[in-house]
Amino acid sequence: MSKFFNELKRRNVIKATIAYLVVAWVLLQVATVLLDSFHSPDWIKQAFIIFLAIGLPIWIVISWIYDFTPEGIEVTSADSEDKRVTAITNKRLNAFIIVGLSIAVIVLAIKPSFLSSNAENEFTIAVLPFKNLNSDENNEWYNDAVTSDIHYYLSRIKNFHIISPQSVEKYKGTDKTTPEIAEELGASHIVGGNLRHQGNRISIAAHLNEASSDKQLWSEKYDEILDDADALRIQQDISKKIVQELELILSPADAMTLDVMPTQNPEAFEYFKKGKALSDKRNAKNSSIVLPQSIELLKKAIVLDSNYAEAYAEMALMKFISRRSSPDEINYLNEKALELNEQTARVYSTRGLIQTGNLNFKEAKLNFEKAIELNPNDATTYQHFAIMYGRLPETDNKNRLLQARKAHKINPYSSTINNVLLYSLLANDKVEEAEEQLNKINYVYPDIGFSDIAKLEFKGLINSHKENDYTAIIEMVNEQIKTDPDDPLYNWYLGKMYNNVFNDDANYLKYCRIAYESDSTGSRRFSTEYFRSLLDNKKIIEADIFSRNIPPLRAGYYVVTDSLNRALEYINKPGYNPPIDIKLTILAKMGERDSIYQLFKTTPVYSYQKAIVYAVLKEKDSMYHYLNRSTRYYALNDINGNNAFNPYRKEERFKAFLRKNYLPITHLNE
Repeated sequence: MSKFFNELKRRNVIKATIAYLVVAWVLLQVATVLLDSFHSPDWIKQAFIIFLAIGLPIWIVISWIYDFTPEGIEVTSADSEDKRVTAITNKRLNAFIIVGLSIAVIVLAIKPSFLSSNAENEFTIAVLPFKNLNSDENNEWYNDAVTSDIHYYLSRIKNFHIISPQSVEKYKGTDKTTPEIAEELGASHIVGGNLRHQGNRISIAAHLNEASSDKQLWSEKYDEILDDADALRIQQDISKKIVQELELILSPADAMTLDVMPTQNPEAFEYFKKGKALSDKRNAKNSSIVLPQSIELLKKAIVLDSNYAEAYAEMALMKFISRRSSPDEINYLNEKALELNEQTARVYSTRGLIQTGNLNFKEAKLNFEKAIELNPNDATTYQHFAIMYGRLPETDNKNRLLQARKAHKINPYSSTINNVLLYSLLANDKVEEAEEQLNKINYVYPDIGFSDIAKLEFKGLINSHKENDYTAIIEMVNEQIKTDPDDPLYNWYLGKMYNNVFNDDANYLKYCRIAYESDSTGSRRFSTEYFRSLLDNKKIIEADIFSRNIPPLRAGYYVVTDSLNRALEYINKPGYNPPIDIKLTILAKMGERDSIYQLFKTTPVYSYQKAIVYAVLKEKDSMYHYLNRSTRYYALNDINGNNAFNPYRKEERFKAFLRKNYLPITHLNE
């Protein structure tokens, strides 16, 4: 053993190994910083670690066999007395180790400061609900109003990240400690306090704590005479005093921000805050109820103050999302808001969302950036910005995830934001993080309104990504549907998945029919999917009768029955703006290549839509080119279930596409 150890020393194997480990560690630290900065998928970092680990034994073998000499790399001499080469190699390795260790020290020194620019080390503030020290619950509304006012003012200061009231209100009356709450919310500082009524006098105590240590950085007490006729004004004055004190500690540069009031009518301000808070709680289950209520509250704010710019802008967004207003009405509300205050951030974020829907992504991006410049603490803007990046023809998944993370940081308890975040994580192959986030939705904040069907869908998508097999989704939904065989959502989703994963027309129709017939809400999603399943199963007469009462579906009927002139006439009707894929399919079936190429130049068209067009035109090479540029999301939801690809399903290139996107090879491909 002693002889072997001496030989290791002579051949400098031990020092070569130390040198390798030092360099590998430095490379890993640098790679970690760079990969995290670019939000790279977890597997890249894991693959890099495996690569370094595999390289170690190879390096040990090389250092045993070879020496690095002034003449170059030479086979190590078997002569143990050849000390000249050994000494040279020894000195080189010593120098190499010293340099490597020096770099390691520099990396350790630089890495924390590099990461300190990260948003995690900026001020992230949560304003907790103030405690009511009176036994009279009738005063509870006043506590809530003071809390929301403080949040409103803080959110206007650009150097802060302010956690949304929707996420913070979950901690009302909680027994959790400040550090526990801060950890769950990702907050660096906590604002809290209490309120007491004594006759016509109100006493408010407020404090600012450092989240990690619970150390109190500032506190103040305010006593005011409360006149019923002037209660809201006093409440706002107190809130402003508190925020001014906080601002002096945290960010003096933004003092001017607090001087501008959005409205001089306190009651209008209350209606605005209630309307916005209500809309922030919307989810798939309650949006049809919540959005109209939110709009009514905003209308009341405008009645009380017809010059309230933010109320007009917020109403424009609510009306656009609810799809119950014309573009002209929404445009009027936005223009009115800008006329009153050209710095109204919500106008620009709503325009960004509208332009995203119109596929005018250049203008959408400019509007979102303007909205963020004016109000960097609006989670909804970041959420819609993330959606825009996900809808680009060449999907920008890195920026999509970046914006989704920002939205979630401000409002981690939002159902719609969690939905966007999960899709963004999966699009970036961050499967483990997506699973962790879904577990938080299930166990940490289960009452945010995240629907059972959404939880099931994401669980299925996560498992499918793990197993590289989308059939796992269908197995899970089939198991779940046993608990409620007539549930329209589960049947609708199961029917869609049978079509998208297996291209199974019979089960597509079976479950979509159950969904449509079980639905009592008249939801467009059920009727549209049922109509499509009729067409896929060549139930032409039924589809004809069904679509006569639903005009938007009529163009699809004409396309499938090859009544192309009637289809073209239908989509060119004044006031009708058909989906681009319907228009492209009609032109492709008519062989109108020039018109198609012109649309490609003037209108954003997704790769999967181009693949469908070339499938209809029977231009296989172009079809496969765009198929392979399509993302996995579109492969699942828009490609495999499309009958335009039926002539190509048995081709090896198509089967390779299916395998690449976790889709099964079935009898249709044999």
